[in-house]
Amino acid sequence: MSLKEADRYAVIQQVVERTMGQSDAALWLGISVRQVKRLARAVRLDGAQGVVSRRWGVASNRRISSAVQERFVGLVREHYADFGPTLACEYLAAQHGYTGSRETLRGWMMDAGLWKAKRSRARRIHSPRERRSRLGELVQIDGSPHAWFEERAGKCCLIAFIDDATGALLQACFYPVESTNAYLHSLQRYVAVHGRPLALYSDRHSIFTKHDPEDPTPTQFERAVGELNIESILAYSPQAKALTS
Repeated sequence: MSLKEADRYAVIQQVVERTMGQSDAALWLGISVRQVKRLARAVRLDGAQGVVSRRWGVASNRRISSAVQERFVGLVREHYADFGPTLACEYLAAQHGYTGSRETLRGWMMDAGLWKAKRSRARRIHSPRERRSRLGELVQIDGSPHAWFEERAGKCCLIAFIDDATGALLQACFYPVESTNAYLHSLQRYVAVHGRPLALYSDRHSIFTKHDPEDPTPTQFERAVGELNIESILAYSPQAKALTS
């Protein structure tokens, strides 16, 4: 007996004992008076079993027979063992008259060991990078191509220098495109105003590093930074490059 059926029995028992009216019981249970009368007769005859559904332990009329299940699982094992449930379902429907759902077939394949549920990938958690302690110790440089002036001018690139310790924007210039010359010009302006930073932090754009392991020659920007004795730090992901707030 389910909890719902136990509650129903308690109410119907009061009807049988005439401590509660049929209309009140119907209102309490959310059913019709006719149903209350039927349940009361059943309780008088069978006791608590009168409110228990006769469908307990009885297979659903919509249940697919085990013979049908075994047939289609056998077909999958014989012809489509390397297929996923979706593709196998399509082939069974087109070639063998399968009319069940994809999820039904998925369950059958899992029970038969023909398919394993994919585990959800654990999300990688990127710990925030700690800021440097002093101004100028590390400066993040980045370029952002965008239609900054909407329709009033063409698309251009904003190159910005942001101090890691304070989060202050120390240098920002617009350039037609993101290029080596644009970064060199912006670096020259930064050094003229703020002096030489100890290190620059950037992404792995081809301006900052070469991606061919067989070509050790530094880029033009790398040579300029090296001559100024500025350390170049390259981020391996956008999350790693992001400054802490």
